Amino acid sequence: MKHFKQRGETYFLKPQYKLAIIVVLGFLSFAYMSYLVEFPLIALLLLVIATLAFWAFTTNKVYLNVKHKFIDVKVGLIHPTIRIPLDMIIQFEFHILSQNLIRTNAQLVLRYRISEGEKTVLIAQGFTKAAMEKILNELEKIIADTKTK
Repeated sequence: MKHFKQRGETYFLKPQYKLAIIVVLGFLSFAYMSYLVEFPLIALLLLVIATLAFWAFTTNKVYLNVKHKFIDVKVGLIHPTIRIPLDMIIQFEFHILSQNLIRTNAQLVLRYRISEGEKTVLIAQGFTKAAMEKILNELEKIIADTKTK
């Protein structure tokens, strides 16, 4: 498995640092340019945003527990961890963002059922749909193995 690691009965998604590095370096470069043109307040604000973005990217977690048959998802800084039983999963979706025919973001989203209706949660994001498809294929394989046990 390329995108998941196994520890006992739990699989966890390895961190996706490529997008995080590009976003944080972008904020840091704009902060440096703002400092050079003598806008220290904007530079400081961009440094704070870069720090929060880095922190948000590093707190993303996806765990799949094989024994108890649930997925734990933690996205961002302020959202709590969501526990989704495998039998409540409706489907996985791709959300693609393009600007002038240039793909800028691809997301793998999980749609699940709750008592009031449906909700979605972000599983992974990157630049290409192919990378998200590879993660989805591994995730579906793990879920299929879990359901056969």
